[in-house]
Amino acid sequence: MTKKLLLTAAVLAAGAILVVLSVEPADERARVETRTVTPRDFVATVDASGVVRPGESVDISAEVVGRLLEVTVRPGDPVEPGQIVARIDDATQRPIVEEQRAVVREAETALTGAEIEEEDAEREHTRARELHEQGVVSARRVEETRVALDRAANGRERANQNIERARSSLRRAEEDLRRTVVRSPMHGTVLSVDLEPGELVVASSQNLPGSKIMTLGTDDELLVEANVPEVDVVEVQEGQPAEVTLTALGETVLAGEVVEIQRVGQRDETARFGGAAPGAEFLARIRLLDPPAAVRPSMSAQVRIETDRRADALAVPIGALLRRFPEGADQLRSFAISMGGDGTDVSGRTAPRAGGNEEGEEPAGGWQVAFVVQDDRIEERRVETGLSDLLEVEITAGLATDEVVVVGPALVLRTLEDGDEVVGLEGDGGARR
Repeated sequence: MTKKLLLTAAVLAAGAILVVLSVEPADERARVETRTVTPRDFVATVDASGVVRPGESVDISAEVVGRLLEVTVRPGDPVEPGQIVARIDDATQRPIVEEQRAVVREAETALTGAEIEEEDAEREHTRARELHEQGVVSARRVEETRVALDRAANGRERANQNIERARSSLRRAEEDLRRTVVRSPMHGTVLSVDLEPGELVVASSQNLPGSKIMTLGTDDELLVEANVPEVDVVEVQEGQPAEVTLTALGETVLAGEVVEIQRVGQRDETARFGGAAPGAEFLARIRLLDPPAAVRPSMSAQVRIETDRRADALAVPIGALLRRFPEGADQLRSFAISMGGDGTDVSGRTAPRAGGNEEGEEPAGGWQVAFVVQDDRIEERRVETGLSDLLEVEITAGLATDEVVVVGPALVLRTLEDGDEVVGLEGDGGARR
């Protein structure tokens, strides 16, 4: 019995030794997500929201005073040149036209009488001169007929002037009567109707209330008017290509081109947050190059303007970069900036690289670093960046194709040091667009 117990204990001891010898030391290396540096076509873009507008809009205003009787179109209706779009009560203009026609008839009758009187006076004067030459009448008689002829000629001239004034007044009255029928001056679309039948319209060239009946827009060109934030507007220039998507057309992408950037922005002072003034927005106009027939004014649009493009640029995820600061600088800044990765904002613009005050000094604004994995060890590498988008940033110096870098988050990157041993786990680092 004792021998059996001793034998069993020996077997168990030998097994324990084998188990201990077979267990390897625990791997204490940090596990990090990595990404391989690869080239890609890099496009910097600026996004903005907007609304489809016609290339040109025209306000149709009243040219006479009266009550609006009828509006024959509605917003969205197509119109042709000369098409009747509204009617104004002509109760005031029509009697004026009849009155002026009567004045013209009277003036024509007076002119006829004046012409006859002048012809008679001219015959009398001719006869008096002939008789004076024959010694039948005196020179005084000749002078009397000449004065009568001058008087008749003046009367005929006054009659001519009166009839011209009467006809001019008639033309104005007839024009006012025609203006009670409002017609479209162009091909286009009704954008808005501002007055309803029964309302009083007034004639004004100053867009006073009650003068504008409706607004028409041209249909030969469509634009998107988009508001670009002031942080992005410096990157936007006329002639840049753009992609436009409309809510009404789903995922369909329309081609566009920037044709105008307003130089003066608008600031919404009512949108203050925490006492800070909001940023200004600048109106950009993007021409739709070949819009389908389904596109209409007032549709909501999303615009992506291409501000720069680089072919075969090296790219890494934004989360692969960390910003370092000179010794003694406020290290809290590294956290705020690293949340944007390389110091870029989500608009795709790269933060300016601040230089040192003197040659040899580190830049006051800090510098950016990536953590390269070589032979399972970390090498901190200073890098320079170019374009960026929402997910990735272009590397212009400091990294090479096929090198492997650690992808954040920033809390992990700040713990890494040169020579640290790591286990790299290849990931997507954020899906590319």
